[in-house]
Amino acid sequence: MRFALSIIGLATAAVSVFGFSFSSLVIDRLGSTPNGTYAPGYVQCPSDFGLRPAVGLSPNETAWLQKRRENIVNALTSYLSLANLTDFNTTAYIVNITSNASYVPTSAMAISGGGYDSCLNGLGAYQAMDARYPPAVGARTGGLAQCLTYIMGLSGGSFAVTTLAANNFPTVEQLVPVWNTTVNTFVGPNVSNVDSYYAGIFQDIGEKAEMGFNVSISDVLGRLFSFEFVEGPDGGVSKTYSDIQVSHI
Repeated sequence: MRFALSIIGLATAAVSVFGFSFSSLVIDRLGSTPNGTYAPGYVQCPSDFGLRPAVGLSPNETAWLQKRRENIVNALTSYLSLANLTDFNTTAYIVNITSNASYVPTSAMAISGGGYDSCLNGLGAYQAMDARYPPAVGARTGGLAQCLTYIMGLSGGSFAVTTLAANNFPTVEQLVPVWNTTVNTFVGPNVSNVDSYYAGIFQDIGEKAEMGFNVSISDVLGRLFSFEFVEGPDGGVSKTYSDIQVSHI
């Protein structure tokens, strides 16, 4: 048996790692947890499922990386032209990495822990490297984000990673209006009925416990922050990281 975990349940406690993508990552159409709730669900294992030695990348990630490298070459071609480097033969470099995929650089953006400060600083850095942000292009840093292979975050940094991925990698300008910033995360939308707000959260978490899985304070915090950072019904209660991993490159 295997199981799918709700997307935000781990975001506050674990490192969030994604293969970088800028295409159609519409999670709501890709499915959700097996039960359509916060609770993980049991499903039948694939016939070819099995443990593998922890040596190198998995076959699935290896295949993904090969496709991702094609996009990185295109992104580097655009960015290096913008960077206007001196004493560097951009054309020869692109020809070189195109002829041998192993020469394509593998890079990542890592956002440290640190609560809201880390989340906002990380997204600010992301925006400063985004080719879709005109001031970044004017500063010759726009385009570096498109050259990344991975983006990851820890604790508060995972807020930034998760809100980007769960909302289809929009620009930061598009992302901020999606956030539910008018509601206190720890109080809920109705300050006179906080009990009802937490009752709903504990009901979600209780469904996970009823399925036989351990719950902790991370589940509570994850659900609280999901209402702020993740678009969709009930704070994206049934979205999963697995939905993101099977999205387009």
